[in-house]
Amino acid sequence: MTLSAIQVVLLVLAWSAYAVLHSALASLTVKRWVAARWPHRAHGYRLGFNLLAVVLLLPPLWLTFGWRGALLWSWSGSWAWVANGLALAAVAGFVWSTRYYDMAEFSGGAQWRTARSRIPAGCGCHRCTATSATPGTASAWWSCGRGTWTRHGS
Repeated sequence: MTLSAIQVVLLVLAWSAYAVLHSALASLTVKRWVAARWPHRAHGYRLGFNLLAVVLLLPPLWLTFGWRGALLWSWSGSWAWVANGLALAAVAGFVWSTRYYDMAEFSGGAQWRTARSRIPAGCGCHRCTATSATPGTASAWWSCGRGTWTRHGS
């Protein structure tokens, strides 16, 4: 099956909308606005953000896996072993990085349990990214040849 131009545009728009919305909701501006508007509920923001991120991820994933096009590439032979080995290394890197990052804080569980919210004052390099594991997760996904960009239609 090949993808039509409209389907490709819809895929790009779905993933772009997800990325923009996800980044906007993660911004300090939105966090501060929520904390100012609903101070007694601000401790649930991170947990709600993560739940919403998962729910909003479903439509682009559904489109991506529902509309199958021809593969752009496929690893085979020795290169398949290399790609799968890199994916495994990326997963191991993700697991390893969780030792150095407070996953309860990241998920929102710590804020929910303590009923306290903490909004960072500024943006250091690491505080404005999800975790150090994000690049490893993306590497694992793409090295398996299952990334968003691995399918192509004409």
